[in-house]
Amino acid sequence: MLNEQQIASIRRRLNLSPEQERYWPAVAAQLRKMEYKKDPKSPQGTRTAGIDMSKVDVEGLKSAGFPLVMSFNDEQRRELKSLAHLLGLEGVMSSF
Repeated sequence: MLNEQQIASIRRRLNLSPEQERYWPAVAAQLRKMEYKKDPKSPQGTRTAGIDMSKVDVEGLKSAGFPLVMSFNDEQRRELKSLAHLLGLEGVMSSF
């Protein structure tokens, strides 16, 4: 799962305005539910960089994230695109 430090880092990178902050708790709750892919060949407890999309509540993430994403400026959208790429969530982003 994404830990609190990772979620806080995402929040900082998005540079949310005070108005946008009201949307963040629902997004953070969905991020906490995400799990990393596990590589069966790596030592126990090791994870890969990507998110296990089979365990992502895509509809929940879209529902929580839509109001926030729609309020983003161009810089925030670029940062979100970069974050989505890092997490392997490009498919989810294509629906916004």
